[in-house]
Amino acid sequence: MKKEKKHTGIKILFVFIIIVIGIYLYGRYINPYNFTVKERAIYDELLPENFNGLKIAHFSDLHFMRTTKEEQLKKVVNELNKL
Repeated sequence: MKKEKKHTGIKILFVFIIIVIGIYLYGRYINPYNFTVKERAIYDELLPENFNGLKIAHFSDLHFMRTTKEEQLKKVVNELNKL
């Protein structure tokens, strides 16, 4: 019975380590390259008329030099400038 508990504990530890490594690899090598653009129109009668056509760009989660390299930053800047 003790041997089974030991093996179960090792299996759980192994699965935990695999999950942690998977999360790290996703965050380091996959997610930084998932650049998405979402456009939202805001309608509010309280906004002044001269705000019509105004565009506001917002981007977040840029971990420059940790996971995002200069070439990826240039891509983000180019995409924002296109908008």
